[in-house]
Amino acid sequence: MFGEFHGCLLYADDILLTAHSMHAMQTVLEICDKVADEFDIKFNSDKSVAMRVGRRFDVRCAAL
Repeated sequence: MFGEFHGCLLYADDILLTAHSMHAMQTVLEICDKVADEFDIKFNSDKSVAMRVGRRFDVRCAAL
């Protein structure tokens, strides 16, 4: 956005995480897990989805 990378966008109780690879996304999720433990926050994984954007949008993602 405007020449800058924003890996986490927040609005009310919604979070959008972005990453350039599955490995990077796994790292971001591990960081979120640590922060959630520190602040006693729970994420609802049943309401969470992953999607790809770009040339490989139709390639199945590995489990996160």
